[in-house]
Amino acid sequence: MSSLSSLSIGSREDCRTPELSQLTASDGLRYLEAAKLVALARFPNLVPIIEGALPLSMIEYVQAFDRPNVIASMAGLHLKEDGTPSTDHKLASTWRKEIISKVIAERSTGSKPISEAMAIDIIFPPSGSKDRRESRKHLELNITDFIQKLTQFWPRPNVAEQLRKNQDLTDALKSMDLIRWIAKFQELCLTGSGNNNENRARAEATVRDLKQTKGEDSFLEYIKDYRSGLLNLRNCKSSLSDVELVTYFIKGLDQTKNGHHNWYMQYLDEYTLLHATLKDKNIESVILLAEKHFNSVTRLVRQSSNTKRNNNNTSTTDIALTVEAVNNNNKRPFGATKNNNNKNPNINPNIKKQKTTAELNSRFSVDQLAKFKLIPCKNFVENGSCTYGDECRFLHKKESKKTNPKKA
Repeated sequence: MSSLSSLSIGSREDCRTPELSQLTASDGLRYLEAAKLVALARFPNLVPIIEGALPLSMIEYVQAFDRPNVIASMAGLHLKEDGTPSTDHKLASTWRKEIISKVIAERSTGSKPISEAMAIDIIFPPSGSKDRRESRKHLELNITDFIQKLTQFWPRPNVAEQLRKNQDLTDALKSMDLIRWIAKFQELCLTGSGNNNENRARAEATVRDLKQTKGEDSFLEYIKDYRSGLLNLRNCKSSLSDVELVTYFIKGLDQTKNGHHNWYMQYLDEYTLLHATLKDKNIESVILLAEKHFNSVTRLVRQSSNTKRNNNNTSTTDIALTVEAVNNNNKRPFGATKNNNNKNPNINPNIKKQKTTAELNSRFSVDQLAKFKLIPCKNFVENGSCTYGDECRFLHKKESKKTNPKKA
């Protein structure tokens, strides 16, 4: 197994960890982002856990390992029973019970309900138990090693010492709970940057002043920053209501036609449909609606704009060629159509029109035609007649060899 200790602590390019001299909310967030890059390169199976979601295989024997309080899903990443995003962490034991109950309800038919053991076999098939056991063992070793390296990676010894002495971080390490370690680390960054009142005021000001910038990915960046701000608000026990958070969020959106057009003005107007839709929603539900709008409406507007831009960029050469083709196609006599109905219906259009004798003789000189008159006509010799008659360029028996041929 690869170890992070081989990386240089002071090198930003190698370990990709920020150089910090104190614990602050912004520096702690940058530190976790840099640690995620290290995990992506050396511990890829830990990336989903760093994002806040525990793999399903880790809850197969959650009671046997005496780890029922391990966090399976971070707050905001799962929904409550009413369909709204939850503001609390979901424990592994709770998640396991929910999955088992759901399978029992779906697979039970009438008078034949399935047991809990049968549901567990459906969720965790016995045929793959060995592979799952090896995967869990490898994942737990990586979690323990990664948390230890996270604690030791701080460039300042006093900060590293503060991390090692924190009881919440120590308990998270003992239970191999990486999600809890990250949550407690973020709380420590807030409390370590000053007193609680100052941290709360700074976190609230950050959320209140967030604005969506211009650019293709500005909305996704805005959502990411706002959710980070919400996490800081939860950690510092902010008293901001959902109404205030929703108002700040909508106000910070791009209000142009390429974004969420006039959402803020519509939200303030109690007679609009948008106000009726969002007035009773919590902040996570409003964020989901804004994302849905971005995916459906905003991208269609951008595609339409790109199509119009491509049409406007048509070269003058292309236009000239198109006009010429149309004009050539329209060069017909006045009143004529493409399907000329004035043609003789008895003439087969597939038969090639034969040239007249005069047209054929026009290719030869008078001297050449005179020489042809010395050669007997094959048709006249064999059949006694010739379809060309007097216009034939070859000799007929009735003709004199001294006669000059008629000019065609």
